[in-house]
Amino acid sequence: MSQNEISKSKQKRLDMENARKTQKKKRAMATMWAILIPLVIVASIIVLVIVYQNSKIDFSRGLTKEGTIAGIDINDYIQVDYQSISFNKADLLPTEDQLTSDIVSVCESYATISDNSALVSKVGDKVNIYYTATVSGASLNAITESDGGADFIIGQASWTPEFDTVLTGHSAGDQFSTTVTFPADFVDPKLAGLTVDYDITFHGIYVVPEFNDSFVQTYYSDVASTADGYKDYLTQSYYDSNLERAIKTSLSSNSVISQYPQAYLDNAVKLYDYQNEQQMNSFNQQYGITIYNNTYEMYGYPTEAEYLTFCTETAKHDVEYFLAIQYIYETAGLTNTEEEVKAYFTAQGCDDASYQELITQYGYNYLAQAALTDKVINYLEENVTIN
Repeated sequence: MSQNEISKSKQKRLDMENARKTQKKKRAMATMWAILIPLVIVASIIVLVIVYQNSKIDFSRGLTKEGTIAGIDINDYIQVDYQSISFNKADLLPTEDQLTSDIVSVCESYATISDNSALVSKVGDKVNIYYTATVSGASLNAITESDGGADFIIGQASWTPEFDTVLTGHSAGDQFSTTVTFPADFVDPKLAGLTVDYDITFHGIYVVPEFNDSFVQTYYSDVASTADGYKDYLTQSYYDSNLERAIKTSLSSNSVISQYPQAYLDNAVKLYDYQNEQQMNSFNQQYGITIYNNTYEMYGYPTEAEYLTFCTETAKHDVEYFLAIQYIYETAGLTNTEEEVKAYFTAQGCDDASYQELITQYGYNYLAQAALTDKVINYLEENVTIN
């Protein structure tokens, strides 16, 4: 065998060996991609799930079952000098004018229409009428007894001053006619600029009951049995409400914030934006037109970035408040068990079904934070200094 033939034979073996190596590499690459492609797909799905989960509205995200912000040492975030909080009792009590105004409003809410024809309407009276309205003889609309009539307070010029004048000096059962020309800029565009003829039946004048023991026993026997007792109830209600408000306000001035729990703050911003969006949609739906195209337009910000800055600053105030609440909760050694959380919502009027609905909508941990907050405020109401 010549050298040339040996070289050819050797070259053939080399070619065959190279072919086997190439085929082996192809099989190895095929195997590798068979493994890698599913891994890439799985990784992509995981990323998408994480993105989706992070984009979901979760009121309970970042909270423990106890209702505290998860994963933080509260002392690294805030210090609250709540032991030195004090108030002047006189500042927490209502004025006589406030009590009088509230009692008048309460009595007015129980006013009834009198059929006493001896009563004559005057400025300031609330009256009820029925009417038919026509324009150039054509029917416009009618308010009848079955509709409950239409209420007017004489002197408020809710339609026109002339119409208020027409309603003055009448008694229950009076029937009369009048013509009203509405201004071009009248609030109701259907009436703006029209001249309308009205045939009116004067149903009667609302009579406000007298505030006395009998009134209280009839309408508020669950809180008092006398007029003085109801005033005491109102006074205590004002005191409790003012004390709670004062405590919440004082927490900020008695707190020193070191930092914010970023993940919890981010979720708080998302929740605030979500609630604003819900409000915007409610406005648009209520009026049947697109009043606002987006949330930053609703709040008067020219750009979304400026609006989000506003959301962040607002959310920071909420986070500061809950940090202060958590600090006091932990420092005072309070508890917030599942039984206590449910008891709190039961006291708010929730039955088992509505309580479960709240858990479904907001998550248990969010409800626990609400119960915990109330527990801390109650603790402070009992322990702050009242001079």
